[in-house]
Amino acid sequence: GAQATWTRAIVEQVVGVSAMSMTALRLCACMALTLMSRVVTGSAASIMLNQWPMIMTHDAGTGYTSGETCSFLHPENNYMITQKQGPFSSQLDCGARALDMRPYVYSGRLVMHHGPAVVDHDFADALSNVRYWVQKHPGELVVIYTSHCDGHSIEDRVSCKDKTAAALAAAGISVLDCSKLHGMTVADAMEQGHTSESSGSLVAISDCGVDENYEPSIKCYGDIIQNGAAEQDSATYASSLHILAQSNSSSGTPSVPSGEDEPNGHYVCYGSGAEKAFARLWAYMNGLCNGPAPPHADDGWLWMAQAHWQYDPKSIAQGELHHSCITADESASGLNKKLASKISEGAFPHINLLEVDNVCDGGPALLQALRNRTASSPVVEAASHEPLIV
Repeated sequence: GAQATWTRAIVEQVVGVSAMSMTALRLCACMALTLMSRVVTGSAASIMLNQWPMIMTHDAGTGYTSGETCSFLHPENNYMITQKQGPFSSQLDCGARALDMRPYVYSGRLVMHHGPAVVDHDFADALSNVRYWVQKHPGELVVIYTSHCDGHSIEDRVSCKDKTAAALAAAGISVLDCSKLHGMTVADAMEQGHTSESSGSLVAISDCGVDENYEPSIKCYGDIIQNGAAEQDSATYASSLHILAQSNSSSGTPSVPSGEDEPNGHYVCYGSGAEKAFARLWAYMNGLCNGPAPPHADDGWLWMAQAHWQYDPKSIAQGELHHSCITADESASGLNKKLASKISEGAFPHINLLEVDNVCDGGPALLQALRNRTASSPVVEAASHEPLIV
C-alpha cells in the first residue's frame, strides 16, 4: 500500500538501494522472518528438559486395546488397560505430553504390549496419529518414550529394537541422543523435533536416559495388618476369584467399586480407608519431588514420578473381587484430581515426567496446574505459509 511505497522510497533515498537490490532485501527479510518463526520464545524455553513438567500416560498403547474394561466379558482387560480406549490423539487432547510406548514384535509385525498382554495395533499407525496431532498444535512438545521392547519368539525379541528404530525413522521422528541430555533445554528439544510440515515438536527417547523410579508399594489395594490379623495369601485370593468367576458367569458390567473397609486390615484407595493408600503415594511424591534440587540435575536424565497405583497378582485379585479395574480405581479414588489440587497448592515443585493412568479423568486440570506453575509455556511461532513481503 501507500505506507509500503513510502517506506521503500525512503530506504532507496537514504541508502541508495536499487530496485533489484530491494528485491533481494525483501527475500532476505522473508527468510529471516521464517527462521525467527521457529525460534522458541518465553522463559520456559531455557528450562532444562529434565525439569520441564509433562504428563506421561502409563502404558499408553493400551488405549488401542479392543474389548471392554471393567467388564465381566473381558476380565483380562481389567488390569491391563490403563487409559481410555481410543487413539493417542485422545490422550494428548486430555493433557498428555509424553507417551509410554512399549513395542512388541509378533511374527515379524511391530505392535505394542503391556506385560504379557499384546496390544494388536500397528506401532507405525500409532506414531502417525501422534505426528498428525503435533502438526495441528503449534508450540507443543511431545516426547515418546519407548522401552520394554519384547517379542513373541526369540527372533521377534531380538529384532524388536531395530524395528522400533526403523519405525521412528520412517515416521520422521528425531531420537534424542542420551549422551547429550546433560544441558539440553526445552528449546533444544523443540528445535530437534521440529520439521518443515510440523507446527509442534515431536522427539523420542529409546531405552536409555530415563529414570523410571518404580515403587511397588503404592497400591490401591494394600496389605496393612491390623490387630495381628493374618494376611490372606495368594492361594486364598485365587480361590475367591474362581468363586467370583462362577457366580458372575452371566454377561454384564460390574458395579462401581465399594469403598467399605476391608477385612483383615486390607485397605482400598477409595472410601473411608483411602488415606492409608494415599499416605504411601504422597510420601513417594514428596521424597522424589520435594528435594532441595531436582533429580538428575547433574546428568540430564529425564525422570518419572509414577503417580498411579501399582499392581501385583494379589492386588489384582483384590481389585477383581471389587468388580473394578485400573481406570475405575483411578476415577473412584480421584487420584488425578487430588494430584492437580496439590500441585495447584504448590506441592511437588520438581516434576519432569508425571506418569498417570486414565489421563482423560482430570488430565486437563492437571496440565493446567503444571502450566500455571511455569513462567510461560514453550511457544514456537508457526512459520507462515505465505511469504511476508516488507
